[in-house]
Amino acid sequence: MNINNNFTPLAWHKGDIELQSNRASYAFGHIVPLIASKNTLIPFQLIIEIGEIDVSASDVRLHTIDGTDAVGENLWNRMGMYLVRNKYGKDVLIFRGTEITPALPIGQYYFTLASTVNNVTTTWYSDVVTIAPDVTKMTRMRWYNVFDLVFGEGFIVHRWSSRGETYTYQNWMYFMEELGMPEYTVEEEGDTRDGLFYASKIVSGKKYKMQIAQLSEPMCDALRFVHLSDFVDIRDGYLRTYNCDNVLITPEWQDGAVASASVEITTDTFVKQVGNAMSANVPVIGQTGIIGDAVIGSTFTIGA
Repeated sequence: MNINNNFTPLAWHKGDIELQSNRASYAFGHIVPLIASKNTLIPFQLIIEIGEIDVSASDVRLHTIDGTDAVGENLWNRMGMYLVRNKYGKDVLIFRGTEITPALPIGQYYFTLASTVNNVTTTWYSDVVTIAPDVTKMTRMRWYNVFDLVFGEGFIVHRWSSRGETYTYQNWMYFMEELGMPEYTVEEEGDTRDGLFYASKIVSGKKYKMQIAQLSEPMCDALRFVHLSDFVDIRDGYLRTYNCDNVLITPEWQDGAVASASVEITTDTFVKQVGNAMSANVPVIGQTGIIGDAVIGSTFTIGA
């Protein structure tokens, strides 16, 4: 993570707890809920300098808002952390969102990672996460790429190997808001003759929408990578999965350090009708309609 440029949902800050999002002067102490599961948390990556972490001398702790150790143990092994070494000139600490046993406590917490190298201890602080007892009724947005995403300011590791095994990484976030109030669109192609329009192709589309009430700056940072991902899907509170062709997320800043965002989601719900517009009085029968990847038979008439 670079300064004010976060790549995965949970932001980490090196050396200073005052860099947490809720501690910014313009945040006024407000904590924007970054919802996480008690069983799998949410995935994250922390990009560090090569050799900056010694796995054998590292300690991961969960703290309450006032700094109290909430679990009383080093969570490194319990969370199944990975340290990928010398990746694009950096080391990367990765948590994949795998099962945590026993589950983490419910409430608002932050993590610390302390590692000692050459008798010098460096500490990183995460932003605050809101650990929920049940996320199955919430909306989950998941995004990932087949290969690593590398860009000028950094990278996101999506695939790596360790001890003969290949691992993959996906991001996801949970939201209390639901998909609803879809927008319906119509696109037509054809010719105008004798004052009448003859449609040779008609495409009916459906866009799902969602309005996210609260986002922090690091959350907005992470969500901008949704549009750059190879695969995006959304699971709603009824456990229905929407495989997304396109997702447009538009944040708008409110008071302090809080943004809201409108989300538009395009899936394979389009319907296409192709026909021969020969005459306003000639019916065109038995054309083919397409719904997403499914083909249906249909009849339509152009003109009277």
